Amino acid sequence: MTDYLRSPVFQLKCVELLLGLVAIAFIIASATPSTSVFLTQVVHFTLFGYSLLDLLVIGGFFLREPVSKFLILVVSLSGALFSFVSAIVLIVGWSQQDLGRLLISAIATILNTIAYAGDSYYIIRFSSD
Repeated sequence: MTDYLRSPVFQLKCVELLLGLVAIAFIIASATPSTSVFLTQVVHFTLFGYSLLDLLVIGGFFLREPVSKFLILVVSLSGALFSFVSAIVLIVGWSQQDLGRLLISAIATILNTIAYAGDSYYIIRFSSD
């Protein structure tokens, strides 16, 4: 069990989940992150969807089920892309609505983008599979 807890992939997934939950907490408090319904749905899909995917990967670690490195890589790369887009939408929404909650959510989403990119880099660089 301690092998999984020391795994950088597991630790990065926990950080991604924590940052996603922080972003969700502050996005729920505001009415909408954007004036566009489509962009609002992109932000919600990114935050909720990738938090759920991170939870599934973490659950796989806890159940000692083999989690495919390719699956984790695809989730991390697409998570980095969608988190980056969501951060831009949140920053634009903050500049239009001037809500501090959107700015905090945008900062958490930017940090999440960095975590997803770091996770992807680690898997590409150091994966043995």
